[in-house]
Amino acid sequence: GRDLTAPGFRLEPLLRPPTFIPVSMRAGEVFRELRRQKVHLAMVVDEYGGITGLVTMEDLLEELFGEIRDEYDEAEAT
Repeated sequence: GRDLTAPGFRLEPLLRPPTFIPVSMRAGEVFRELRRQKVHLAMVVDEYGGITGLVTMEDLLEELFGEIRDEYDEAEAT
C-alpha cells in the first residue's frame, strides 16, 4: 500500500466529479440516477443550488429494506 502521509502523495488522481441530486427528487428516481451514474453517493441541493446534505445508496436501500448491518456496524456497536 501507499503511504498517504508521504510528501509526494497527490489527492487529485483519486477525485471524481460529484453527483448532485435535487432535494425534490423522489427516492426511486434517486436510486435509478445513482445506478445510472454508477456512484454510491450524491450531494443533495436545494432550489437555490445550496448543498443541504448527502444521500448514499445504503441510505436508500435501508429505507426500502430496513437496517443493513455489516462488519463495520458491528465494530461501532461494541
